[in-house]
Amino acid sequence: MRRYIVIFLLTFFNLACFGQNQRIDSLINQISNSQIGIMRQYVWYPKMISAAGDTLITIGKPATKQLVAVLGDTCKGIIANHILSCIWNREIGEFARKDFREPQFTYNPDSPLAFFWDGLIFYLNAKSQIFSKENELIDNKIFWVHMLAKLNNE
Repeated sequence: MRRYIVIFLLTFFNLACFGQNQRIDSLINQISNSQIGIMRQYVWYPKMISAAGDTLITIGKPATKQLVAVLGDTCKGIIANHILSCIWNREIGEFARKDFREPQFTYNPDSPLAFFWDGLIFYLNAKSQIFSKENELIDNKIFWVHMLAKLNNE
């Protein structure tokens, strides 16, 4: 009898994990860098407006593997970086680059507005579109992979 209960429980948990992975993949398909906006009140600051992104933050660390996989994607890398930063905010600590969570921007009238937010540099062009350079996304992905490996080894 115990054997059947153990088999049932293992099957149930395996199906639950598979279902959650499918849900995470579906949510990641719904996120886009276009869901990051620049708020202009007293100061300029980036803000995520994404129900799928909010759900991924709520799911938390189980979504990490799939989010890291899209960090180099020019259409999803910025929002994936922000979601990971929200999920791992407490653990980042000593591994984070200087001013990791502090939004900063630089203005040059001859080039797009540059933002440094959650450790990633990205830009706002004249059409209010947000983008990041591919090499910056790749460097950021490498940073996350190394940081998560160190955190998992502790």
